[in-house]
Amino acid sequence: MNTAMKLTVSRVLFIPLVIIFYILNDGALSWLSYLFFLIAASTDFLDGYIARKQNTVTDLGKFLDPIADKILVCVTMFMIAGMSGAIFSNMAFFICAGLIMSRELIIDAFRLIAARKDIVIAADIYGKIVFETK
Repeated sequence: MNTAMKLTVSRVLFIPLVIIFYILNDGALSWLSYLFFLIAASTDFLDGYIARKQNTVTDLGKFLDPIADKILVCVTMFMIAGMSGAIFSNMAFFICAGLIMSRELIIDAFRLIAARKDIVIAADIYGKIVFETK
């Protein structure tokens, strides 16, 4: 297992830690949840960067990376929903969550169609670029 694949797998392994420390909700322990989330989220950039730099991009990695991302994002959205509107009103949360999950399903549909034609669509560096607005 190459370094990039280990990072992708570690992202999935961090998810239970995010959940457990979030549920404990005991001051310092809840901060560990945020820390584990940030670490897991940072592996999303690192695994792709390392795989491209070391030329170790694999079809399995192209498949697992977006799944790990979706699990992390969906789990986090459900945890935010459990905050009972502390940050968002319920309606605003469901609109945002619906938009995010719809986008993910559409992207997955395109990937499935491409996979049937033996085409693997992987994430690339342009998906990581953040544009600043003024």
